[in-house]
Amino acid sequence: MLIVFCSCVQNNYVSQPIRIIMMILFFGDLLVLTVSTYFSSKCDPVDPILLTYRNGNREEILPVINDCLYCDTCNSYVMETSRHCKICNRCVHHFDHHCGWINNCIGSDNYKAFFVMIVSAQLYMLLFCLSVGLLYT
Repeated sequence: MLIVFCSCVQNNYVSQPIRIIMMILFFGDLLVLTVSTYFSSKCDPVDPILLTYRNGNREEILPVINDCLYCDTCNSYVMETSRHCKICNRCVHHFDHHCGWINNCIGSDNYKAFFVMIVSAQLYMLLFCLSVGLLYT
């Protein structure tokens, strides 16, 4: 895609400033896409009470245990907003879904990075289609 984009921009745009602007937008967005994908996939959105419970610090969660649910699969207490992911086999705080593209659950800890990833991927494709589309005009 990089080679096609660069050749389309080089051949389509007569004005040098427009070429530079398109290249900056494209490679800047590619950088944002790469970084946000990395952070979305490496962030572990596991439930914080589950971590505390498994680490043996059970006295810390005693005050909030009445507001928690018990996950039979994890054998632990979790927050009410947490749900168990069958693919990752863990409870995720504010579970949205399991993304197969990044092979990670989307929860409260990585939702913003995932949203940035989705938006930058759309912008990436828009810039690509714009540059290739001008080839045929």
